[in-house]
Amino acid sequence: MAKLGLQTRDVSSLLKCFGRQPFQAAEVPAYQARLKERDAIVEKNKKLKAGKKPEEPVPLLDILESKTSKDTEGNEVTNWFLLVNP
Repeated sequence: MAKLGLQTRDVSSLLKCFGRQPFQAAEVPAYQARLKERDAIVEKNKKLKAGKKPEEPVPLLDILESKTSKDTEGNEVTNWFLLVNP
């Protein structure tokens, strides 16, 4: 960054496009369903590949990760994140 003369404000929008992004807990079950659908397609493609048939395209999904922490009152809270790769 120093050689290019870039500053934090120049790259901050770029840095927001990848890495660990917060994910709403209400959306987790729907996203996990999409992950299961993707896994089913992968398994189906293994069988199709063995039979030398055309494979179905596999959707690209980011990794879903959870982290349990304690809030100020001592209660356990689960925070969800997407590990976004551009």
